[in-house]
Amino acid sequence: MSPLPGAGAIHNLLGMIMGTADDGAGNGVAYVEVSIRRVRDGLYWDGGAWGAETEQWLLAAGNTSWHYFSASVTWEDDNQYVVRFPGHGQCRERRGSW
Repeated sequence: MSPLPGAGAIHNLLGMIMGTADDGAGNGVAYVEVSIRRVRDGLYWDGGAWGAETEQWLLAAGNTSWHYFSASVTWEDDNQYVVRFPGHGQCRERRGSW
């Protein structure tokens, strides 16, 4: 999986998270999910607010070339976030790195 912006990048506004995915076996990627965690309090973005204490998986658009519109995420200055984005193979197993 190749994310953009790159790992460790610093931004104060991030309207889209995107990347490419490959299952490594030639079977194809069925879909990609995105999880966004705010480090300060450990809360997850649920698609509308920071409030979930358990990891929330948000469906990205596309598969081998994917994107998640993150313009509605309330990114805060002086905070860090962890974004995970596993892809799911055609057999629905979770694959990928983050």
